[in-house]
Amino acid sequence: MTTEGSAGPPLTGVRVLDFTRFVAGPYATMLLADAGAEVVKVEPLGGDETRQLDPMIDTPSGPASGYFHRFNRSKRSVCIDLESERGVEVVRRLVPAFDVVVENFRPGVLAALGLGYEQLSALAPGLIYCSISGYGHTASPHREDPAFAILAEVAAGVVGRGVRPDDPPIRLSAPLGDLFPASHAVSGICMALLQRERTGRGTHVDIAMFDALVSLNENAVSMTATTGKEMRAVGRLTYTAPFGIFQAPDGFLCIAVLGEKIWRRFCEAIERPDFATDTTLGSGTLRATAMDGVLGEAIETWLATRSRDEAVSRLVAHGVPAGIVATPLDIVDSAQAESRNLLWDVPSYTGATTRMVASPIRVGDGGCAPIGEVPAPGRDTVVVLSELGGLGAAEVARLLEDGVVEAPCP
Repeated sequence: MTTEGSAGPPLTGVRVLDFTRFVAGPYATMLLADAGAEVVKVEPLGGDETRQLDPMIDTPSGPASGYFHRFNRSKRSVCIDLESERGVEVVRRLVPAFDVVVENFRPGVLAALGLGYEQLSALAPGLIYCSISGYGHTASPHREDPAFAILAEVAAGVVGRGVRPDDPPIRLSAPLGDLFPASHAVSGICMALLQRERTGRGTHVDIAMFDALVSLNENAVSMTATTGKEMRAVGRLTYTAPFGIFQAPDGFLCIAVLGEKIWRRFCEAIERPDFATDTTLGSGTLRATAMDGVLGEAIETWLATRSRDEAVSRLVAHGVPAGIVATPLDIVDSAQAESRNLLWDVPSYTGATTRMVASPIRVGDGGCAPIGEVPAPGRDTVVVLSELGGLGAAEVARLLEDGVVEAPCP
């Protein structure tokens, strides 16, 4: 890792070898690339399987996977046959040039190929090796189980609930089981890089999707463990109100009243100052009960003659936390997203430009690197093997001819 100077994105000089696919791993490595790391994505011959996943987008080169484009900007791509001994040896020759390896296979899969943490750290003692899996790499009942985001979410109890305790659980629309563990992976990698600065040694960062989702569900799990009484998430809290989602004639909005100061402001906003001195509404618990009576009726009446924007504007003007329940189109068109530069125009090997969600991590003025292209499969195979792996031109040519590695035709 180069450490000269302090200007530019924070991970400038860090090299990442990326064995990930689907969402959690590619999202983590994309965030590292956004922060300035040089990320080399290792794909199988023919390219990553997610290049074929819907939804497809129209490009000058024909249909391309929107799924793949979401998570693979600003990366280099090499295609290597990891099912061959020669392909594995090529990777092993690359490893000493890298600071970080990231993979999200099931535990033991890469080790069986000779590419596990113990095997690669013997080649590069300073290597940070990050694994993202469903249930972690240590011994556990579900260690070997396959897992996608939805499995981690339900295993950790991170599901939506209706108002009534017996309403069936529903999966939330955002893939929390992928994106939240990916964010922890980025944190773990950065912690390990900092530790290496002190010790000179690398380490294994073990991220379990299940662990991350349990930590996301910490309120219910911690309170259940502390009190011995099961606390299940429901659509309506029992200790404060109004707190949740409400309907206006043109859509939905969120109101979050917590504590007596905000409650008094809310009463002023909806022009019911009498509520502020009503002893039957004198606590959050009493107000939660009154949502099925006088308080719920008053809110419904107040909202009936206001658009969601009008209601939110008045509440916010009185210091009450409130906001619209946004649709994707609301976000794409929002002044807030524009002002925070949260949508990037990402170039693609297809000749298209795709509009994708930006990195949410900003570190100083140089927090994000310039936006790099979504690469064609194997676009950088020859250059990476030559410059980082030390392979000569004749050796690279033989590997290409024998189908061990792959690169686009010049």
